[in-house]
Amino acid sequence: MKNVNFISSTVAIVLTLLSSNVQAQNAKPTPKPTASEIKVLPFCGTAINKKIDPKTPGVFDELKVTKSSRIHIHGAKKYDTGRLNGEVVWHMGKIALIPPSDRTGQFVVKAKPQERGRYFMSIELEDKLQTKELTLKRGQVYNWLVKSENGNTTFKITEGQVEVASMTEPTAQVKGVGFAATARFTANEVDLDVSFD
Repeated sequence: MKNVNFISSTVAIVLTLLSSNVQAQNAKPTPKPTASEIKVLPFCGTAINKKIDPKTPGVFDELKVTKSSRIHIHGAKKYDTGRLNGEVVWHMGKIALIPPSDRTGQFVVKAKPQERGRYFMSIELEDKLQTKELTLKRGQVYNWLVKSENGNTTFKITEGQVEVASMTEPTAQVKGVGFAATARFTANEVDLDVSFD
């Protein structure tokens, strides 16, 4: 009788493992976001949690975002100052946001070391952003991931096995995740290249 129970338990474990392997093999990777799914907004380095409507009258329009199979935030700052709701602002740029599906990728800062660009990671909520400024090494390839589990969505950046920064928000509130870059002075250059696995 003990042998029968042992065999039944062993068979059940083997079947569970086989089922898990089949599910893992059938699980399709998250497709890369299309250009139309990537949302681009103005971004201000002195109001990093403000989600700026690009249709705001008189809002600044600094830097460029190229959307293809990757995101490229780049360019040189054209004007020394801009306006945001009538107030003068300086650290101006763009943010690119993607749907918050589970996914991974890499990114690298390619701007010249002397340029005064700032770089950020952000989680988009309904009416605001939760944003962290990143301290990055130019030319270093960083990994990033977005993972939702147990009711929370985590956006994490690593350099090899070392965590650089991480943010977590309730999944039900998360509308997107993304990267931003700003420049301070006229002609300062920014170059952030983000790829998807």
